[in-house]
Amino acid sequence: MIRATLLLFLVSLVSLRANSTDEVILSVQRCIEQGESFGEVEDTLEDLSIADLKSLSATFEKAWLGLEKDYLQSYSNFVSSRFKGPARTENMKRVRELRKNFHAVRQLGEGPMKAKLKEVSMPAMKELRAILMPESKDLLPEAPDELKEKHRLVHGLAEFRDLLQEYAVSVGADDTPGTLKAAEQAIVAKYQDLDRKGLRIIEDNDKIAAKADLPEAERRGIRELNEMRLLIEQNALEIDPKLCDAARGHSQDMAEKGFFAHDSPVPGKKTPSDRARAAGTTGGGKTSTWARPSPKPRTRAGFSPPVTTRTCSRPATVEWAWVSSTVTGPKCLAVKSTLKA
Repeated sequence: MIRATLLLFLVSLVSLRANSTDEVILSVQRCIEQGESFGEVEDTLEDLSIADLKSLSATFEKAWLGLEKDYLQSYSNFVSSRFKGPARTENMKRVRELRKNFHAVRQLGEGPMKAKLKEVSMPAMKELRAILMPESKDLLPEAPDELKEKHRLVHGLAEFRDLLQEYAVSVGADDTPGTLKAAEQAIVAKYQDLDRKGLRIIEDNDKIAAKADLPEAERRGIRELNEMRLLIEQNALEIDPKLCDAARGHSQDMAEKGFFAHDSPVPGKKTPSDRARAAGTTGGGKTSTWARPSPKPRTRAGFSPPVTTRTCSRPATVEWAWVSSTVTGPKCLAVKSTLKA
């Protein structure tokens, strides 16, 4: 199938200068069919004149638009079949079951709850993410063989398109593979079945984090935390940059002064509320982790300690600082919810 489709596409590229471009077309065909890099194609492109390159590029563009459109339509039809109609009914039935299992663990005491985190909570979160926040790369293995072949063909030709533009000295050459992947993800994103207001808060948080120049690890951790909250039908929380400063400062104090506690021996910074007030805001519950081997925020901890579970997971006005001290330096997350119960 891919060979026939590829041949039809490549034949459409043959122009008046067929003798000059035949070798390029054959090289592209071999590389895509055999899954090889385009090193061989580059060699043939170097032998073409600028006039031949521009002619081939112009002809390619006309054929490419139709092929790309056809592929994305096929991809859209496949994704739709996975998340609409009977498939969606089954998905939502499973979502309700997973959320019920997750919240049942939250109601346990701290000891039993921790024992169930890996067994129940984390697998439930992973499956909820796959259903409610699908990624295009995760769907392809389940696609029909014909669509997989189209994907391979189109993505191969996307690489060739950029290479051809480069050699044809085109102005503003594209990142065609990246654009194609973004288009696929945009199709999949239409079926992200999460609270729209929460998703807007997540996007707004990224803007606030950028404006406040928050460390990238903190921004990612806050986003991940909010995504997890939406997956279990909890409200998204908004960033409070001042609370971030307070939490980060407490983490730094713990690292420098050798203590590990909710309360601080530093004058004026004893409680989370004291530290938040000193930073010009207000704050409440806090949970900490110590000596992590990686600076990656321990997002799942946001659901395990009782203080977090009882405070942050309810749909009320919440002010929360989360500190993670690591061996590579302090990291913190701090968010502030403006949603009312």
